Amino acid sequence: MVRRKQASLNRQNTRAPASARHAVAIDSRCAIGGRDPQDVLVTDLGLSGCCMRANVVGVTKSEDIELWLDATGPLSCRLEWARDGALGVSFKIPLEPELLERMCEESQRSKVVPIRS
Repeated sequence: MVRRKQASLNRQNTRAPASARHAVAIDSRCAIGGRDPQDVLVTDLGLSGCCMRANVVGVTKSEDIELWLDATGPLSCRLEWARDGALGVSFKIPLEPELLERMCEESQRSKVVPIRS
């Protein structure tokens, strides 16, 4: 007698992300593969990495990346992906939670425009 194998549930992405990402707008600087640093805009930030907008041509995963988040850095990073002018990087050493919180708060404060009567 042949037993039929029961169908298993598809469990894609059931694992929680290593760290939540926060939408930010942080003017930063980035040096890729020993090139001169250039201005970038960090658009999301988490303990383990970030996404930034940059004008980069010919970047590869093997190149070292150094990132200065405002006045904090350099942070050693690894390129995870590049698409349409955006770079996803992971930090070789995760950020301290206090630093992440401070960077997110400062980013939010910079978006607040005082209303004058």
